[in-house]
Amino acid sequence: MLSLAQFTTTYKIQGCLMQYSFLEEYLENRDFAMNWPAKLITTSEREERLKRAERRIYGVCKGLLELREPYAQTTYPNMLGDSVRFIHRSITEFLESQTFRLRMDLESPSFNPFDALCQTYLGQLKRIRLPTAYFSPKFSSTTCIFPFYGKIPPEINLFYSPPHPTFREDILWIMCHQLSLDRHRALPGFGQFIKGVYHVVADLKVRLCVLQLRLPLGRVYCTPETVVLIFCIGLRTFEFLPLGVDADSQLMDLCASSCLFSFGWYPYLGQGSMHSIGELLQTLFRRGASPDSKLGAISGPAFHELLAIWCMGKIKDRKSMLAIISLMLYHGANPRFALVVGRRIYIDRDDKTPILYLKVHFKSETPHLEPGKEPETTRLARMHNPVLAISQRTTGIIKDHGHVIDLRALVSIWFPDHSCILQQVIDYIQELGVPVQENHRIELQTRFGPRLRPLFDLDHPEFFASDDDPKIDWSVSMRRAHTPGSNKGPDWVPVGRLSEDAAILLDWGFCYR
Repeated sequence: MLSLAQFTTTYKIQGCLMQYSFLEEYLENRDFAMNWPAKLITTSEREERLKRAERRIYGVCKGLLELREPYAQTTYPNMLGDSVRFIHRSITEFLESQTFRLRMDLESPSFNPFDALCQTYLGQLKRIRLPTAYFSPKFSSTTCIFPFYGKIPPEINLFYSPPHPTFREDILWIMCHQLSLDRHRALPGFGQFIKGVYHVVADLKVRLCVLQLRLPLGRVYCTPETVVLIFCIGLRTFEFLPLGVDADSQLMDLCASSCLFSFGWYPYLGQGSMHSIGELLQTLFRRGASPDSKLGAISGPAFHELLAIWCMGKIKDRKSMLAIISLMLYHGANPRFALVVGRRIYIDRDDKTPILYLKVHFKSETPHLEPGKEPETTRLARMHNPVLAISQRTTGIIKDHGHVIDLRALVSIWFPDHSCILQQVIDYIQELGVPVQENHRIELQTRFGPRLRPLFDLDHPEFFASDDDPKIDWSVSMRRAHTPGSNKGPDWVPVGRLSEDAAILLDWGFCYR
């Protein structure tokens, strides 16, 4: 008990009495929770378990541990009992002493507090009837950017979090801690633990979970257990993915979209990570995932959202961009994405040194299933106002490609040495006029595969691995929208326009320095 309490105190975890009640089973059998079937106990059995655990706290650990009200005020702390804490902070210093460590090594040489935390947590999920709000908090409560506890790495901190502990925050912290351990201290059976959590939560069949994306605007509606899949992908722990042979195409779509989003918001990867992402995407596509899938209720396909992120300068790794775009086109992803540049020229009234800007937005088109019908056009939502600073580079690009800069134009800007093959694939897909079907995909891969695969397949003998990787020096910047009557955000003032040949025409009376 003391060792587990020290662990939860060190990492600021709210250790409730109910989880401590499963320590008896854990000490008898370290895999007790994995072997248990999911069977919820009655209210009277739950209360009896809490009373028995309380007697052990005040009996075995008298003068060291005590029970207090939980830190977080939620609707369900009484289900899990009070929080277990040390009576005084000096006890932690005693537990860290050499004397106590030697005694622990002698009496319980193989005790691992993190393993105990995982197994007792899984036992709690299998035995205690937790409220729906724990697994699927209401959308109105997810207003906090930061999770209740712990430091969440940037590659997975895509969602707003509720101000109280939930399944999402609990399992995410456990996964992050496992990844923080070195190879010798990491739990060897952690993958089985994740699969156990996934299946027990799936068996509960609670309502859909609503995840509010931070960037861009959008929501993800999914079952609570699929949150585990999103985190496995976001944290690059693909070996933990509990995807059985019965996983449907909708689940595959969610995984593929999560993979693209994770790559977009945490792009600086080593070659090994890039290889694992490429392998995962290809596996998902082979198992039924669509390259045009959306992540929840976002406005456009995840691939188009990723392209918008790149246009905003989120990534500078040109080789990774080339690999992902080549891979997606190889599998027939919809290339109908464009950056649309406005003609009006603006300045920010609050800028001390005026800079000329052009407002832009991102456009996504989805072809109709029936040939000949107009595609459906969607304007991708953004939390901020995307703008382009006018420069010689910007006006040159607009002069060459017009005010609608599509993917065909973007690949020529980003990858001039490889744009020829990419543009050929884009033209092939667009000429179909309909979403790419399996027969089209086979023809595409047969026709263009020999030239596309070396751009993304690390196992290909002709894999492109140039050391010369110049950074992309042209991107859209983001400015927060101006709120009338407040000092937040830029206050745009129109001062001119761009002509057809991208010449700057300023309004009479405006002096530009």
